[in-house]
Amino acid sequence: MELEQTEFFEMGEEQVMFRNMAREFAIRHIKPIEQDIDRDKKLPKDCINQMASLGLLGITLPQEYGGLGADHISQIVVAEEIARASISIAIPVFYSHSTVASAICDWGNDSRKHEYLPAMCKGEILACHTLGEPYGHYEATDIRADNMTEPDKWSLNGIKKFVLNGTASRLALVFANNIHNRGVLAFLADAEKCNFSTEEIPVKTALRGSNMAKLGFRDCFIDQQSVLGSTDQGSEIMATVRSNAWLNLSAAYVGLAQACIDAGIDYAQKREAFGKVISNYQAIQNLIADSYIKIQLARSFLYRVCDLKDKGRPFTREALLAKCYTSEMVEIIAENTFQIHGGYGYLHDFPVARFLRDAAGASIIGGSPLWQKVEIARHLLEAWH
Repeated sequence: MELEQTEFFEMGEEQVMFRNMAREFAIRHIKPIEQDIDRDKKLPKDCINQMASLGLLGITLPQEYGGLGADHISQIVVAEEIARASISIAIPVFYSHSTVASAICDWGNDSRKHEYLPAMCKGEILACHTLGEPYGHYEATDIRADNMTEPDKWSLNGIKKFVLNGTASRLALVFANNIHNRGVLAFLADAEKCNFSTEEIPVKTALRGSNMAKLGFRDCFIDQQSVLGSTDQGSEIMATVRSNAWLNLSAAYVGLAQACIDAGIDYAQKREAFGKVISNYQAIQNLIADSYIKIQLARSFLYRVCDLKDKGRPFTREALLAKCYTSEMVEIIAENTFQIHGGYGYLHDFPVARFLRDAAGASIIGGSPLWQKVEIARHLLEAWH
């Protein structure tokens, strides 16, 4: 089953082309192994390499670095289609890897751009960032940066937990506190150049195909060339990376929600109870309609926010709203789908139990909706006159 996705936002030919390409790839290469990904608890490297061969690891990056030079809506529709097949692949690729690639493109120097971006587009280097916190918000306080007496050298010390894609990544975008002025700095830490450690966090209820890690930094020396932006731009870089991560997460939530709706409608039209298929019952129809309304509102708003970004207009507040709404939307739709399946939702033959786990677990990535609502309310109250 396929819902019309351009009903409230008319996409261009190139955006439709990207969506269709990603959908075909996901159906052919990811859907057949989606249960294996959850069972084996590993990010399938073959899928990542195949995505790289199609250019899906560098959709918005300039062509001079191996990217496709497309707009952000194109990346969002690709992330949505990949998440529709497996959110365990979509979040590491787009929330982690692509978000870091965008930061290097926007803030890195020419040397680091040419060193890392082509390899990231090819999937030869995977990347993660240290924005996440175990309590569901963003801070840099766990890692300290000290400017060494040796010229152009920084030393990082500290531990960062719950880093998505941490063990699979050679490159880490690290946000740290400058102990000299309490400002924030953004570093590129390359595991082949500095001695940071990774330790996998093995127990996960959701997103089992992605890896979660603890990164440890002990006298991790980084040169000035690996600092993104200037030393007074760390907070600005952090805010921009956070907003981009929110958009990529929102796309993943929409993709998972679409998978839930697909499964719910398909089951409702096949399952019989009391002499007729359950899609004829009003209670089931209400669940389906509720899910459809929520996903269409989420999708159309997300595309509008990406359109703001593509036009170079401010989008941080809107990205926060999109992330907050879509993270709650996907949990509601997953619950609706579970209700449609009834007792069969508990069986491994059906994906809805995994959808429910993934929706609950993924919703707190990038910041808990509870914390984000507090931030939204605070801004509203401060602006009230």
